[in-house]
Amino acid sequence: MIFRPFHFGDFEQVKKMYKELLNYEIDYNLYSYFYNVNGVICSSVCESNGKIVGHNAIIPRSYLLGKDEVIVGLSSGGMVDPEYSGIFLNLLKYGINKFTGHGLIAFPNMNSEPFFTKLLKFNAIAENYYSINRGDLNRNYTDSYSPEIKMSPELFNYRIDRHLKNEYFKLENNNTFVIYKKFGSEADLIYVSEFNLDLVQILEVLFDKGFVNINLVSGISEAPISMGFKNKANNIFVYKWLNKNFENITFNCQMIDSDVF
Repeated sequence: MIFRPFHFGDFEQVKKMYKELLNYEIDYNLYSYFYNVNGVICSSVCESNGKIVGHNAIIPRSYLLGKDEVIVGLSSGGMVDPEYSGIFLNLLKYGINKFTGHGLIAFPNMNSEPFFTKLLKFNAIAENYYSINRGDLNRNYTDSYSPEIKMSPELFNYRIDRHLKNEYFKLENNNTFVIYKKFGSEADLIYVSEFNLDLVQILEVLFDKGFVNINLVSGISEAPISMGFKNKANNIFVYKWLNKNFENITFNCQMIDSDVF
């Protein structure tokens, strides 16, 4: 059994795994959009007797903490042939050991969650998914909260404007804006620039557009709860700082930090 970097010749097998294990259709252009960073494919595979039995990637992404650039690795595309379920931990460790950034994040499913939280000691934010309807909106919200960790502008534009599969929309009020995606009668807030009264007015506009529920992911609970959002069950979010200078900082995750939404 071999753990190694992804090669172009692996793609057809990986594509089949995406379909069979994740029920996700992917072509090579979309695969490259996810995993080709500055000309280098950042995914890894496990090979057994010529067969690809596992896949995962640690995608290096540029964030800003104040004025400082922070490189955060997103664990993505994790999947393992059911006959080889025990290899995921070693595949994950293989990718992490190759990563040279400041920290790691992931949105693991229930099967892979214990590898992150129990074995690799990632921090977990279990309650990170929130939803609101018009009747619950607190129109008297007067606080202000702005995310401490933000995507670099270049990555933000690449993630939103150049996505090959998802279509996103923008609403803004004064200096506050949201990026959202339509999901039937619901709107997923991919990114919220700030929780404040301007955001309340943006939510009103979304309800006026006919959306029944508005959903978001947030690494902090006080702001969305105070605004009227209710917590909903979802996969946990996990993070781990490799650079000890950031150990006391909670990663304020949003939907934009995933490659799924």
